[in-house]
Order: sequence, then structure tokens, then C-alpha cells
Amino acid sequence: MPDDAGRPSRMRVPRHPAWSVLLTVLALAGATMTGILVDFDLHLRDHAPTAEATILETGTLLGATWATIEFTTQDGRAVTTSSIDVAGTPEAGSTVLVRYSSEDPASYVRDAALGTLGTDTVAFAAITVAVLALAFVVWRHRRRGGKRRGLRAWWTSQQGAAACGLVVALLCGTIATAGIDSMAHLDADDPTAEATVTDRWWAGRGGDHIEFVFETEAGQEVIGQWSAGDREIGDTFPVRYDPADPAFYYGPADGDGSDAVLVWTMGIVAVVSLAYAGLGLAGRLPGWALNRDVLQG
Repeated sequence: MPDDAGRPSRMRVPRHPAWSVLLTVLALAGATMTGILVDFDLHLRDHAPTAEATILETGTLLGATWATIEFTTQDGRAVTTSSIDVAGTPEAGSTVLVRYSSEDPASYVRDAALGTLGTDTVAFAAITVAVLALAFVVWRHRRRGGKRRGLRAWWTSQQGAAACGLVVALLCGTIATAGIDSMAHLDADDPTAEATVTDRWWAGRGGDHIEFVFETEAGQEVIGQWSAGDREIGDTFPVRYDPADPAFYYGPADGDGSDAVLVWTMGIVAVVSLAYAGLGLAGRLPGWALNRDVLQG
């Protein structure tokens, strides 16, 4: 708006960065939750003992299955506790192999089929980094003193495109990293075992999943999960596993290679998205590469 002399006046940028403050608070909350989950994972590393637990009661909490279980530790302590770290849809009266902490088995316990690293830990860490990166981009934009143009204008800006690229890179990079780590622990020299499907359920957008059980050469019983494909309850199929940590590193030995294709595809998408984000932060993205078409379409 012009001033009394007819000259255009500058728009005052609010000093209170509400969006960046909100995003920073969310990132700190995510970091706190990630720290709690990491602590949980550290207590359930490869050296953590296992025990056969009996399911006493089950239910759901915010879409997640929980179960009250009882088991006896290797030193004879009887433990009864509730946990949301259970695989599949267990029924009362059934048994499940659990991994627990010798120091505090009632607080640190998880279905052995879920391995030593919780997927929720990876998810919270990725979301936290993405939100923190978004907060930095918003803070930097305000710091430069640009006009307050609203969310739509920011979304179609170089910084908005960069934020989208960072989020995609983090999510795809997390999936690719987990997949590459799994493939690195499984090769043609690793042993195989015959697995039997014990349960099958619908996992929403993830499609049908199965729970199966197999026994390693060392006599350890492992309960695992995988995408179902055409396998039904009672079917058997070969599983390849890492003898050092069979409860976490395993996979069908008769696969068609589609999982590896997915992992490498996610890796390529992550690298391209990261380069896209870098160009956006540098203000080098061409107009056609911004988010304008998303809003128009």
C-alpha cells in the first residue's frame, strides 16, 4: 500500500515466528519420544534373553494391539505385564516368544518376532528430522524478512519445494536403509529353515500379512512376519535367516526379488529427492519443478 507521498511502503514482517515455534516444539516432542524408544531398544539388544509367554488378555489401543502376558525369566522370576509390542493378532491362552531385559523384565519386553529394533523408533526418528528440517526452512524464510505471503505462496516457493523434497528423502531413505541393512545380513551362504504359516490378517494399506514360525539349526524357535502373497494358514515355505540374530534378520528364501527392487527404488527416490531439496534451498529449481501444478491440479 502506498504511503502519503505515493511511495510503496514495506510490509512489516511479524517478529513472532509462530509456525517455526510450533514445528520446533513438535520436533522436540518427537525427539523425546524417539529417545524413549531408543532406550527401549537398547535394553532389548541381541544379548537380551527370551522366554515363552502366555497371553492372558488382548485388546487394541489407538489401532495398536496390546496384550497382558505372563512369563518366567531365566532366573526364576514370575512376571505379569502388559505390552503393545506384540505381533499379529494373538488370542488369550496362546503362547508367544518374548525378548526381555534382565534388569527390568516387566517394563522392557517385546514379542521376539519384532526383532531388536522397533519400527516405531525408525518412524519417529524420521518424522522428527523431517519436522525439524521444515521448522528450519520456515524460520530461515522469515529471517530473511520476505513478505508474508501465506501458506499457498510458501508451498509454491523454492523453500516449500525443498521441504517436500526433504520429507520424501527422509521417508524413502529410512525404508531403503532398513532394507539394505536386512539384505546385508542375508546372503546365499546363510542357513535356511522350513517355516509354517500360523496366522494371516489384513494390515490395511499394507495388504495381507502372515505370521509364521521356524526353528533354527541351533534349536531356537523364531516367530516372524511378512507380506502374505498367496500363502495361507498351514502353508510351509523356506526361510533364510542370519544365525547371529535370526529373530530380526530373516526372509523368504523363495522370493522373486521384488523386495530388493523395492529397496533400491526407494534408495534412488531418496537420492533424487535429496538433490531436489538441495536445489530448492539454493533457489535453483526451475519453475516447472515447483509445487504449482499440485495446487492447480
